[in-house]
Amino acid sequence: MFKLKKGLDIPIANPPEQKIYDAPAVDRVALVGRDYIWRRGTLLVSVGDRVKKGQAIVQDKHLPEITGTSPGSGVIEAIHRGHKRVLDTIVIRLENEDDDQEVTFPAYKDDAIAGLTVDLIKENLLTSGLWSSFRTRPYNTLAEPATSPYAILVTAMDTNPLAPDPTVIINGAAEDFCRGVALISRLTEGKLFVCKSPSAQLPIEPLLAEKNFNIEVASFSGPHPAGLVGTHIHFLCPVSSTRMVWHIGYQDVIAIGCLFHTGKLDHHRIISLAGPAVKSPRLIRTRIGACTNELVQGELECENANCRVISGSVLSGYHASNTIAYLGRYHNQITVLSEGGKREMFKYLWPGRNLFSASHAFISSMLPKKRFAMNTSQNGSPRAMVPIGSYERVMPLDILATPLLRALVVKDTEAAQALGCLELDEEDLALCTFVDPGKYDFGPVLRANLLHIMQEG
Repeated sequence: MFKLKKGLDIPIANPPEQKIYDAPAVDRVALVGRDYIWRRGTLLVSVGDRVKKGQAIVQDKHLPEITGTSPGSGVIEAIHRGHKRVLDTIVIRLENEDDDQEVTFPAYKDDAIAGLTVDLIKENLLTSGLWSSFRTRPYNTLAEPATSPYAILVTAMDTNPLAPDPTVIINGAAEDFCRGVALISRLTEGKLFVCKSPSAQLPIEPLLAEKNFNIEVASFSGPHPAGLVGTHIHFLCPVSSTRMVWHIGYQDVIAIGCLFHTGKLDHHRIISLAGPAVKSPRLIRTRIGACTNELVQGELECENANCRVISGSVLSGYHASNTIAYLGRYHNQITVLSEGGKREMFKYLWPGRNLFSASHAFISSMLPKKRFAMNTSQNGSPRAMVPIGSYERVMPLDILATPLLRALVVKDTEAAQALGCLELDEEDLALCTFVDPGKYDFGPVLRANLLHIMQEG
């Protein structure tokens, strides 16, 4: 077991009840373009076309075998593009959600699944669109089918603020999770690591007893980011420009197990709906790509204009509004905060009983179990980097945080690679952004450097 001491659990008010409720049905779902990072897609549909669930609607321009499939059956209502005509969303208005409006794929009995070849597994994943479940480190882009990873990691824990408990979801679909783990282990000649919290009981003991599966369970404890895949990769199988690993989330593992067992795509997604602005924080069963505006309707303490709906974690999610007001492909939560930005006189002199500080600047640090109704205010204006040890306190990886961040800011990609930036994704630097006195957003800075390295070395 890996015990991490550095990090930070942000005590945001209104954590979710760890019990699953059915969310109201939504009328619109979407395929979100930002989920297919660094991929240029070719659209296979136009506005007004009728599509079935599981039908390919976009494909990779350079690797056409990689497709994005429709998360529901209905009519293409809109295709939104952003800056430089980058695809934002393909919006589907749901209609006729019957079995005959669904693309089916090969299904196998449990005894036949064990005998499937790697090529058959890959083919089924590619045609169904579930290949997009696999992402790589370095770069955190979609895995290429022709490559073979050094190892694969299944992330079966989550330490993000207000996140759902993965064991609640996994144990509700235990058989599909086991099937998915068994199938995924065939895609690498190396190990498949299942990463979990020490107290989690996962239903994979039968697989661990079989010699045919090279599966290892790894436990991580400690504050966030103990549950991030970047942390797991750093301690289990560090990556480099010549060593690549894949990773996949636990709900995608369940979806893969369901696909091979039933021949149908499981469009459901269990997420947490929580945050200071939510009336009844809880886990809800909705669907991939669901419209967030519909999901939060009637759920908020404040008017929609005064709230910020975030798809994903408060640390690394995105503002779900306008053309991208849809649940992200890899997100397991929707967080809602009140809008900040209101300036208050001499706030820096307040004792801060109701204010949180990572550096223990307020008396609230004497109340360790207190949760705070945080908002979107960054509490200060942008300024120069101030290296006072803030980054090191929240960075459990064996990385020199301040020199790395400085190299990223000045775009010294050679120094950044030497300091370990290839292991990281935006979410791995989110805590550094949170505690930074200079108000830098290190996520986009890291992404710009990774893109430059990927294109030019």
